[in-house]
Amino acid sequence: MYGSVHRSLCGLETLVHTPLKLIPQNLMLITIRLPESAKIRVIEESELPASWNSFPYDSFTQHMGDELLNTAEYLAIQLPSSVMHEEHNMMLNPNHRNFNQIRVSHTRILNLERFITVVDR
Repeated sequence: MYGSVHRSLCGLETLVHTPLKLIPQNLMLITIRLPESAKIRVIEESELPASWNSFPYDSFTQHMGDELLNTAEYLAIQLPSSVMHEEHNMMLNPNHRNFNQIRVSHTRILNLERFITVVDR
């Protein structure tokens, strides 16, 4: 499961990585709370190879994520956003023993399509 530390980054990541035609009208913004005891692996940009934010995506980051998730040591992995390096995305680990302690604290429909203007060139 994949999300962002800030709601605004969730919206930006959705716009950047999803074709406009595929953004659903009922896209939900879900705010969650991790348990206070959550063990989070923070990955700094300096730990990543120079090609970490290339497009098409470098398989290194996928392999690193797979390895960290398969060990089930961390409930979440926090890493820089390839879109906004100063902000962070999070991968939640469904294999972690405390995954069922994650709580949904808020939900709402995002309505991004109301604010998107497509200009033909």
